[in-house]
Order: sequence, then C-alpha cells, then structure tokens
Amino acid sequence: KLLKRAGYATAVCGKWGLGERGTTGIPNLQGFDQWLGFLNQRHAHGYYPEFIWENQDVRILDGNRGGHQREWVHDQLTEFSLRFIKESTAGGPFFLYIAYTVPHGRYEIPSDKPYSDRPWPQSVKNYAAMVTRMDHDVGRILTQLESLGIDRQTVVFFTSDNGAEIVYFR
Repeated sequence: KLLKRAGYATAVCGKWGLGERGTTGIPNLQGFDQWLGFLNQRHAHGYYPEFIWENQDVRILDGNRGGHQREWVHDQLTEFSLRFIKESTAGGPFFLYIAYTVPHGRYEIPSDKPYSDRPWPQSVKNYAAMVTRMDHDVGRILTQLESLGIDRQTVVFFTSDNGAEIVYFR
C-alpha cells in the first residue's frame, strides 16, 4: 500500500498465503494492482493445478484438467512477471514480488533435462532440473531489466521462504 501511494505499479505472483478469498488479506486488497498465483500453501504444492488465481478471479488451466499435466504453473508465473515488467517500465517505478514455489512440495517438472542421462534417482533429476529452470528464468528477468536499460536502477532480492531442508531422495 505504501508503494502504491508513492506512485509504483505493483504486482505479485506465486505463493501468497496471507489471506483467503472473501477476506481482506488477498493481494488486490493489500496494494497490489495485479496478482497471479496461489492463495494458500496447500494449493501451492503442485505444479500442474487445475486453476490459479488471477486478481480476484479463478483462471482455469485447461491443459491440467482431468489429471493432465500440460501447463507447468512456474512458466505462467515467469511470463506474468516478464509482461508486468515490460508494461510497467513505461509508466514509472514498479514493485514486483515473485514468490516462486520451485523447488518445493512435489518434484514435478515437464522435463528432467539436462540431467536425463545422469545415474541419479528420478527425484534428484527432477529437483536439479527445477533449480536449473528457475535459475534460467531468474536470468531471463535480469536480462529483461538490462535490455530495458533499468538494471542499474533496479534492486533485486533473491531469497527462499523454506530455509534449509533435509531431503532424503529416493
């Protein structure tokens, strides 16, 4: 809300977890112009949900209905972020909060490349591919900031919300 009052365009995508539908805790009622993602942690554990939230509406992911896995939600979050940055830079300052969920919960990913041929358990390949893909997408965002000529005047924080986790891969 403070950034909105200061003239910033604001957006959030990914895992929210601070309010459910019908409460004042949803992102659009907390100062965010745009929002795409999950309202709670339980919904955020899968990468092929049948729906996500877009502002105060449900966006159906048709490719995932009926148990199909055709729309990996992480890709939707990255595309939303790139679009928001491009649209916002023409109008002044912006604040974008990206709460990626990878790697977390289920290790589901469209492809385990570039680790497909490694002699690792499948869960390890999936985990490594998720981290690699997230790293690539963060790189796409940083490259976009540079191409728009705003990389030197943009502050980027990269953190994890999960802390250190002991994972026993099988």
